Amino acid sequence: MILFFTSPIGLGHATRDLAICEKLNGDRHKTVFISGNGACSLIAKRGYRVLDLYTPEKFMVKAGELHHSLLWFIKYISYYRRCKRDAQCVIENRRNDTIVSDEDFASIALGEKENRKRILITDITETHFLKGIASILEKKINTEMRKMMARCDCVILPKSGKDTDNLVYVGPIVRQLDADRKALRDKLGIERGLQKTQKKDGYRPYSCSRSIFKIG
Repeated sequence: MILFFTSPIGLGHATRDLAICEKLNGDRHKTVFISGNGACSLIAKRGYRVLDLYTPEKFMVKAGELHHSLLWFIKYISYYRRCKRDAQCVIENRRNDTIVSDEDFASIALGEKENRKRILITDITETHFLKGIASILEKKINTEMRKMMARCDCVILPKSGKDTDNLVYVGPIVRQLDADRKALRDKLGIERGLQKTQKKDGYRPYSCSRSIFKIG
């Protein structure tokens, strides 16, 4: 069984986690998601069990830049602590399940404490939100985050790179589409000849599911 902790900040995490689960064993009853907000609705519509436990902090982005970053950072620390509290009962009640986390570090911390198998999915190895004196706190948290990642059984990074230690680079994780190419071109208004892209060397979009199988 898998306890799949999905960050509820946006829908991108839920989307890629569904893509991973589609490449697993196909038995939806063997996976329980833990998330919050719109991510829960998206996951439930795909037929998976999901617990709506998390309520993320809102953040303000203008022109691609995070505003009031220090305030958001403080709120995120509070959110992290709430997630640990809410996830604890789930993890304690399901002691034999593998913990898979998409950027939910609270569940990784709890899993480590319980000596559980832990798989982390993330494309963030450090953050750079804060400036000035406040950045000292962020650097300290980044150090602790890297230590936590190093102690995981496996860290799956959805980008290109060379595997090292417990880090597995799998390339972009995307869901398969049911429509054919012509239907997609017509729907998106893409001219023939412009839609084709070349896969990069080492692109392994679904080797993450094999990593989960191997460890779980």
